[in-house]
Amino acid sequence: MKRIEPLVLAGSLLVLVALVALRATASGKRLAAATTHWLGEADRPDGGLIWPASGLVTRAYLPFVALTLVALAVALTRHSLRRRALAGAFVLVVSGVGAQVLGRLLVPVLGQESATLPSGHAALVLGACVAWIWIAPARHRLAVLCAAGVVATAGSLGIVVAQWHRPGDVLASLALVTAVTAVARPFARTGATTPAVSEAEGNRAHTFRGGFGYSPSTDALVAVLCGAAGCVVLYQGWGSALVGENVAALVGGLAVRWGLALAAGLLVWFAARVDESPVSRLH
Repeated sequence: MKRIEPLVLAGSLLVLVALVALRATASGKRLAAATTHWLGEADRPDGGLIWPASGLVTRAYLPFVALTLVALAVALTRHSLRRRALAGAFVLVVSGVGAQVLGRLLVPVLGQESATLPSGHAALVLGACVAWIWIAPARHRLAVLCAAGVVATAGSLGIVVAQWHRPGDVLASLALVTAVTAVARPFARTGATTPAVSEAEGNRAHTFRGGFGYSPSTDALVAVLCGAAGCVVLYQGWGSALVGENVAALVGGLAVRWGLALAAGLLVWFAARVDESPVSRLH
């Protein structure tokens, strides 16, 4: 199987640079304000489950990250998961710290008010999702993938709805976490081998299928769909405050919402594909 990490790394960095360059322009600043308005609906706190869901995200992201660190510490005690736990910790820590450092470095370029990308909150949530995917035992893999798809999507969008960050900030975090994941993924793959397995066990490993009887990649695609579905359920009612404005606002809001959902799902899918190699099955 060809290694796609270099291509994903290069593409993610290009997206990140493009977002920074766009934010540095007057048009980019106006676009950031418009997309935030399309999704935030700041004047409609009665918009279905939008505000309770976004409030839950903002309250729960730190406990979620703390729980992830505990799970990583436990995984480090298991020989078969140690390298994956280290890779997951690398993604979580480097993504969180990298978002903060990059944000500070961009202040002279973008100005204090516009230097809000990448979102440190989103980087921590997304990095934690990648860590959970990598340390999950094989028997719980499908459930963890679906949960990661929902959490990554709802977390990304909830941060915007709560007016903590603009959509471009979250998209920049997605690019950053994807780049860090691309760097760490080869390490996670090579660390999942299990020594001294019998021939029968080896054959079963080579015919391993996901929770639906298909390939692990298909299971990862399920996570993408679950993330999008979670977005619809948790954030129903979006656009209700914009009906009286114009069609462009409604279409733009839908495009940004589902664009972020798709980007979050693709990150989950990319992280989960580390299991495609037969020797990388967790035990």
